Amino acid sequence: MTRNRTKIYIVMIVLISVSATSLNGGQADKSKVQIHLPREITVEKNNITLGDVSVMIGDKKLSSKAKKISLGRITTGVKNLVIDRKTILGRLACSDVDISRINLTGAKKIVVSQSSVVLEDDRIVEAAREFLKNNLPAENVCYFKAVYSGNDIQVDEEVSKLTFKCSTVAGTSRNYAKVKVQVFDGEKCVCDREVNFRLKFKVKKMTAKENIERGQVLTADKYTVKEEISDYPAVYQWSEPLGLVARRKLVKGMVIRPEMLQAEKSSVVVKRNGNLTVRVEKYGFVLSVLAKALEDGTEGDLIRVRNVDSNRIITVKINPDGTASPII
Repeated sequence: MTRNRTKIYIVMIVLISVSATSLNGGQADKSKVQIHLPREITVEKNNITLGDVSVMIGDKKLSSKAKKISLGRITTGVKNLVIDRKTILGRLACSDVDISRINLTGAKKIVVSQSSVVLEDDRIVEAAREFLKNNLPAENVCYFKAVYSGNDIQVDEEVSKLTFKCSTVAGTSRNYAKVKVQVFDGEKCVCDREVNFRLKFKVKKMTAKENIERGQVLTADKYTVKEEISDYPAVYQWSEPLGLVARRKLVKGMVIRPEMLQAEKSSVVVKRNGNLTVRVEKYGFVLSVLAKALEDGTEGDLIRVRNVDSNRIITVKINPDGTASPII
C-alpha cells in the first residue's frame, strides 16, 4: 500500500511540473482533464474504477465524474487485469464524458493486480448449496434457493488452497434452511458466514371426487390424490386411506385431511336396554359387574350404563370384545 502511494505521489509531481509548462503560453486548459496512466498498479478491491488506477488534474467536476467510471472486475482465479487506452476512452464515452476534453498521458496500457485474493460470495453460497443438497432437512424437499447475498472477502491465500467446512444451523421456520460456512486457510478460519435457503416441498393433496356420507367407507373411486409443490411441508404424514370411513360428510371437491377419517369400527354393537359386562382391572385384580346399556354404541364409543346391583349410572367405553371399561 505504501509503495502504491509513493508511485502516485511521484506521478503527481511529474504531472504538476508538466502542466505548469504546457501549451497555451504555459497556462493549463482548466476546462480539460489530464489523466496519467501508470504501467502497473496494485489495488486492494476487485471492482476497478478509473480513479483507482490513474492520477487526474484539471476540471474538478469532470474529474469527479471520470474517477467513478468502472473499468471492470478482477474475478476469482485471475491474477491481473489489463486495461488499454481504447477501453478507457470507450468507457468515458459511454458515460457521456466529452472525450475531447480528456488528455491521456503515461502508459499505453495498465496492468492492474491485487494485493490480496478476493473470495467471491458466490463461492461461499455454492459450498453451502452443495452441502444442503446432500443434507436435506426433509425427504420431500424438491427445491431450494439461496436468499442471502453477502460481500466478497479478501484473503491472503490463493482461493484454490482454501477449504470449506459446512454445518446445519437450527432454525425456527419450517420453509427455510440455514447453513453455516467456515472458510479455512490451513488451520486459520478466514471467514464465518451463514447462508439462508428458501425451501419448497412436494406434498400430496387428497380431494373427494363425489359426496361421501358420514360413516361411508372410502374406496379408490371416491377420491383423487395429486402431488403439488408447496412453500410449506405437509402438516401430516400422508398414507393410503383405503378402508377408512368418513367421520363427517365430505362434499365433492373438498380437501380430505386425516382428522376427517377414522378406522372402520368393528361389528361389536351394544343395543339400548341390552346387558353388558363392565370390567375394572386394578392392582392385578379384575372386578366384573353387570350393567344395562342406556344407549346404543359400538367399539370405542362412550355410552352411559346403569349398574344392575346399585342402579348407579356411569360412563363406559366399549371394548373390542363387547365388554366395557369405566371412564374414571
